[in-house]
Amino acid sequence: MITLPAHGDRGSATAADAHRWQLILRAIEARAVWADHVVAEATGRAYGHACAGTAAFHRAVALACCAGADHPNADCPALFSDAEPLVCAFAEGQARTREDARIEASLEYRGLPTPGALLAELLAHGSASVQNTLLTWEPALGVTWYTNAYGIDGALCGPPDRETLKAFLINAARGVEYGPIPH
Repeated sequence: MITLPAHGDRGSATAADAHRWQLILRAIEARAVWADHVVAEATGRAYGHACAGTAAFHRAVALACCAGADHPNADCPALFSDAEPLVCAFAEGQARTREDARIEASLEYRGLPTPGALLAELLAHGSASVQNTLLTWEPALGVTWYTNAYGIDGALCGPPDRETLKAFLINAARGVEYGPIPH
């Protein structure tokens, strides 16, 4: 059970408490947006709006998915229990995070660099190639570019950082290709 620290006793809250509160707050936000969806569906259809609540539906599902991704080992919040799309999105987010961790642990086995090694190479040499995608760091512009296997350029991020490169490498391991693909 989660308890708030007594007034004036703010120092006793732990990092685990903060993490649990983050999940509760995310669940409340997702559920509030879900309520917008339910109300929009109930009132919008009565007035002939066929897509009433669609944006709220997608936003609530995305929030539930993010909550699951950020809390891969937590139980599904009770606030989602009567909204099956939120339960499914939460579980999907958890599964994605667990899969990402498995992929990250096997990057070198898959012939890919670690995020730290890729970052070091970009900072030291200005470019690196990963599965037919060239990454180029341009400090003067503050942009990290990619050139895909078809010669199409795009911006990957600003200055290269470990988290962005980790996501890039996980996507590369999944076979994701960046930019337009002519097939």
